[in-house]
Amino acid sequence: MPYYYAKEVFGDKAAYLKIGFSYPMPMEMIKEFAGNVKKLIVIEELAPFIENHLKNAGIECTGKDAFVKAGFNPYSGEYSVPMLKKTFFNEDAKFIQAKREFMVPRPPAL
Repeated sequence: MPYYYAKEVFGDKAAYLKIGFSYPMPMEMIKEFAGNVKKLIVIEELAPFIENHLKNAGIECTGKDAFVKAGFNPYSGEYSVPMLKKTFFNEDAKFIQAKREFMVPRPPAL
């Protein structure tokens, strides 16, 4: 999901590399991608597995530290579009409030 959140937040102004399987790490592909961007941001939920792997390989990147600076705990829970907007653009997300009469009732899923 973080990939889709990033696409929504950054749009066409960014280049994306979506890694499906992270082991073994596709280092040549990552190095080539990193060489073609001004700034490399790793957006991964929970443990910074990919970010740490890249830093250990000498690839300059940012990730969890950006979320911490924005006041979030990126080591637990899931990311969201508002979280990414706040972290990278210091922008609060705008929410659309739905009118209750237009909401379809449904039984709770247990």
